[in-house]
Amino acid sequence: MKILEQTSTRLVLQDSRISLALTAFVCAPFLAVGFLGMGLAIAEGVFPSFFVLFCFVVGLAGWLWVSRKTVWIDKSENKLTLEVKKLLSQKTTEYPLDELSVRVQKTAFVRKRYSSNLTRRREFIYVVILERPADSQKIELSGNYGFNREQAVKIAALIQSFLTTPSDATLRQPTPDPPTTDL
Repeated sequence: MKILEQTSTRLVLQDSRISLALTAFVCAPFLAVGFLGMGLAIAEGVFPSFFVLFCFVVGLAGWLWVSRKTVWIDKSENKLTLEVKKLLSQKTTEYPLDELSVRVQKTAFVRKRYSSNLTRRREFIYVVILERPADSQKIELSGNYGFNREQAVKIAALIQSFLTTPSDATLRQPTPDPPTTDL
């Protein structure tokens, strides 16, 4: 996730556009082959082949599945806003910041990495979870297909430090004078 804005009262995080573009780039040829194959099959009056159907389904599913999350944490309004944009839809949800906790969770999924000497190294995929125990709501921030451990801990620490640091507005409020008694 990328930090778009970070002030004392507001933190804005957004998924990386690189993984979105990569998914679209990979799915576009499948969708193109699927559309062309379907068009030819309809023009010839025959049922499309399994390969054409497979390409169409994979391309369409990829384009519809890919999403971009944007998270606004606003202390002045005491709310967390989560916006999920997909190809055909956009969903915005708001949550209060009361008792919001942050944790990192390891998933069952593994990413395989190869080093320079061609040895395989397995890395688990981690997600950052924002949860409210009061109403047991969980908000998963996956950074488009998951973070490695270091990235997840970094994002979780950033959010946690933002939530626990008092805002400038709180610091600038004058304290009331103690009552005086005349003797």
